[in-house]
Amino acid sequence: MFYGIELVILAFELYLIFKPNQTESDHKLAAVAGFLALLVGVLATSNLGYVFGSLNARDWYHGIYFSTFLVVSGVTAGAALLILVHNIVYKGSLPEELKPSMLSLGKLMGGGIGVMMFLYLWKMLSSIFTEPGGRLYVRHGTCFRTFSVQLLDRRNASGGCSAPRAHSDC
Repeated sequence: MFYGIELVILAFELYLIFKPNQTESDHKLAAVAGFLALLVGVLATSNLGYVFGSLNARDWYHGIYFSTFLVVSGVTAGAALLILVHNIVYKGSLPEELKPSMLSLGKLMGGGIGVMMFLYLWKMLSSIFTEPGGRLYVRHGTCFRTFSVQLLDRRNASGGCSAPRAHSDC
């Protein structure tokens, strides 16, 4: 539902931007529509993150931080895409008037990466005490195979698996 509302608001904003004979009030209304689209987009993404985060189907992709992670990763990816597009358009030599905004985008992207690293670290550290048996498996999908890395097993100090688990290499 939120994505449908966002689409309507973005279509209205696009109409205001490309409308012939624009006035100053059209620009202000387009800015308000863009801000509303941003708010509805954050609501939609965090709602989707809540739905996926509440499912206990995957060890790595559930938890209370997943909706925050989706919003932060979306902002980080947007900043990275803007930096990439500007560098492609200007062929690597940015005009002086764009350098402060590119620096701000770089700081935003770096901050987003830092927040995502913190959320992953917090999930790993908190899983020591909240996962059944005190173990957390990290699942990595590669082009060749799926493998699991056992990060912590308090019940079996020898390094082997104490209980068989699907997709485990133990």
